[in-house]
Amino acid sequence: MSKNLTWKKRTEKIVSRVNKIFPDSKFENWNLCEDLILSTVVTCENIKKFGIETVTASLLLNLTANYLKDKAQYSTAQTLYKHALTINEEISNSKDLNTASILNNLGLLYGEQGEYLQAINLIQKALKINQTLFGQEDISIANNSDNLATLYYEQGDYNRALPLYQQALNIRENLLTAEHPDIANTLNNLAALHDTTGNFTKALTLYQRALAIREKMLCEGHPDTANSLNNLATLFYLQGDYQQAQPLYQRALISKEKSLGKKHPDVAISLDNLAAIYYQQKKHDLALPLYQRALIIQETSLGKQHPHTARSLNNLAALHEIQGKFKQALPLYERALKIWKNTLGVEHINTASCMNNLAGLYYELSFYQEAIALSKQSLEITENILGEKHQDTLESLNNLAILYEKQQQYQQAQPLYQRVLNITETKLGPEHPDTIQAINNLAEFHDVIGNNSLALKLYKKLLVILEKTLGQEHLKTAQIMNNIANLFRDKGEYKSAKLYYQKSLIIYVENLGKEDTTTKIIKNNLLQLQELIEACE
Repeated sequence: MSKNLTWKKRTEKIVSRVNKIFPDSKFENWNLCEDLILSTVVTCENIKKFGIETVTASLLLNLTANYLKDKAQYSTAQTLYKHALTINEEISNSKDLNTASILNNLGLLYGEQGEYLQAINLIQKALKINQTLFGQEDISIANNSDNLATLYYEQGDYNRALPLYQQALNIRENLLTAEHPDIANTLNNLAALHDTTGNFTKALTLYQRALAIREKMLCEGHPDTANSLNNLATLFYLQGDYQQAQPLYQRALISKEKSLGKKHPDVAISLDNLAAIYYQQKKHDLALPLYQRALIIQETSLGKQHPHTARSLNNLAALHEIQGKFKQALPLYERALKIWKNTLGVEHINTASCMNNLAGLYYELSFYQEAIALSKQSLEITENILGEKHQDTLESLNNLAILYEKQQQYQQAQPLYQRVLNITETKLGPEHPDTIQAINNLAEFHDVIGNNSLALKLYKKLLVILEKTLGQEHLKTAQIMNNIANLFRDKGEYKSAKLYYQKSLIIYVENLGKEDTTTKIIKNNLLQLQELIEACE
């Protein structure tokens, strides 16, 4: 017997023993996996070195790759998955259960790396094998359907994702106990889809169900529980409820850093999200290091061309822009847009969002025609994907209206402002903050172009709403009173103007004091108005 053959037989025995002791990559097994991973990787290398082609070798390669994938060691995991697939296809039926498992896992790996077309192709193959083996009502079908739906979701193809998520949920609820973690996975994914498409009520119910299951059934510090916290926080964030979102994001970040390590791409997502809270709160000094750290993690772990890297670039660019650092923001937006176009395509909501952001920056840099063209393209994509009533569509409409207005293209701007108001008022009601903002925007527009009667009508409507929702002594109420006073003054209705100036001035003095700049301006306007009244008399 040759020396190589002896080593091969010894290695086969080692492979068999390691395969028996190396656990699956559930979070609760990670400590044991970590203890065994170095020797297991060496064993996997010896599988290739000695040309071992057995079912056991294929199973061990697949198991080891699963753990490495979860720990974001994608390159090594990919090599092991491919080797496992090659062995399995060589020695057994290419349509057996193990092949389907490897195809599914390799597809998930490609998905995490942003290679969505390859990922979809592999998981579709796995799904077909499992359908042939087990029919339509099997856990493996639910797993493949859920994974495939997530890939479509990442591509922005929500119409394909929704029925697959629903199919996965139905199968899991029929075959598993009510509080099984796999049911929570699908609930969480389905909630994310409803969240993205603006159905916040449905999303909240599903997120809460998923979180309740995970907190009860999973061990403390589990990454899936952290994921639920993160997603629930995002839902609150999208509704402007930063006070509820911030502690959830912080809990998710602490948990992920502890369970996944500080350089894992999922940690970068939480860093980005927490930074977004600080951004909205104008705490830019707190947001900047989080955005920068997230970008470094994404570029290192996922590569410079990954969609998640583009997200970090986009976020960092937005922060630079709001701080007036336009030259620093421009290359970051342009890099993000190029990555998203290449990986997700032009007709994706992330691409459209980046176009919208870049359009705003182009305007600040006086690239007016480029800004309007890009804003129009962004609006068209967003409306096609999400519909005219979605918040992102309304934001794009409003931004395009602002661009037209600043370019004095008033005929193009007016119907866009009006559309935003009509949709917002119908969808959210007259007292919603977004409706209030839409009324204010349209009123200011008519004020700017000299349509005093329309502006006055809108400001009066707004004043009634603000007095009801914020109170008669609120500064925003006083601001609208001041605007109304200005319009009455311009129309020559001085006594009406005086009344509103007086009301506004009292509120400003009570809230900001007599030395405030705006207080002084209103007081001066009132004095000048009194002189006009006396002159007319």
